[in-house]
Amino acid sequence: MPEVVNQVKEITGVKFEVGKGEVRKGEYGAVYADIGKVKKVLGWQPEKTIKDSVEALVKWYEKRPERWKS
Repeated sequence: MPEVVNQVKEITGVKFEVGKGEVRKGEYGAVYADIGKVKKVLGWQPEKTIKDSVEALVKWYEKRPERWKS
């Protein structure tokens, strides 16, 4: 997750604190993603980077300024 947060900070230029709250009932305490197995078994490679995805999301929100309300 730090990769996503760091990309958001870099792309938007917005500085913000990140903290970890309590795990809510029914939530996983931690989630990890690793594409190593799919690369090995299927030979699959992602076409987009985390940066590409964050940039696309920021552009989507920029077209919809009402969505930026906190």
